[in-house]
Amino acid sequence: MGGDGDAGSGPALDTVPAEATAVGYVDVQGTLNDDAVRTVLDELANQTSGPSGPEDTDGALDELETTSDLNPEELVEVTIFTRSSAAAEGDAEYTGAIMAADWTEEEIVAAARNATTDDDGVTETTHAGYNVYHTDEDNSWLGVLDDGRYVAGTEAAVTGALDTAAGDEEAIGGDVRSAFEATGDGHVRFASTVPQDELDTGDVSPGMGGTGSDVFSEVQTVSGSFATVDGDLSLSARLAFPASEDATNARNVLNGSVTAYRGLASDNTTRDALSPERLSIETDGSAVVVTSTNPPETYVDAFEMLFLLSAPGAGY
Repeated sequence: MGGDGDAGSGPALDTVPAEATAVGYVDVQGTLNDDAVRTVLDELANQTSGPSGPEDTDGALDELETTSDLNPEELVEVTIFTRSSAAAEGDAEYTGAIMAADWTEEEIVAAARNATTDDDGVTETTHAGYNVYHTDEDNSWLGVLDDGRYVAGTEAAVTGALDTAAGDEEAIGGDVRSAFEATGDGHVRFASTVPQDELDTGDVSPGMGGTGSDVFSEVQTVSGSFATVDGDLSLSARLAFPASEDATNARNVLNGSVTAYRGLASDNTTRDALSPERLSIETDGSAVVVTSTNPPETYVDAFEMLFLLSAPGAGY
């Protein structure tokens, strides 16, 4: 069963409305078929599922298919978009996901009907020439862009994406799109503006004195990616500032903090992950680029430690 099998074509930026302030992309098939990523996902599924839950990624996918009535392995890719509360005008609920999948319209609509508890069920209508399905109980909307391409989310986000696909509204552009496109290839990519009135710089410092956080108050966009490089997992984050001087100051603060934390680390795994061979902090014009590259086992160890510390009776 399913759709056309060739639904995926990369990030659907031309369907994301211009009013979105954040966009993300997940290459689902690339992620599921990557051995390095599967090693980490298997451990994550095992640690979070509980005694009766799935022991690995395949078990988690089987469980998801049972609860959703859709085969998650037929999901090809997803482009996610949202709008910050600072940019909202009127309705603040604005989140959407543009999906490419091997699901037919009949299959995904049937799954939506089975999931709703609304007495009125799923309402069918049209918008901008596209079929639309929605329920009133939780502002859940589904638009059909084409066979194998769908947009789901809140009413404002879904109708905005349909208007954009129809050519009636502008697609996302400006700093967010530029930041996203600068991330390069990866299984996961993202970019977002940073509303200054919502920015919490915390207490990052060049050493341990807590005096360097102000340097991050000028961050304009944050973007990044997650990819596999020669069997290792590489996570990269890019912080864009108004000027190269700001980026240099931020790099110095981050380098100082990493040096201090590495000196305090009590285990070899952490010290290795924070070493210059594994963690790079560089400037690129008016941006700081932080890249962490480690074997899958490093992330497995980190998950194991996280769940050990958060377990009942751990004393935290």
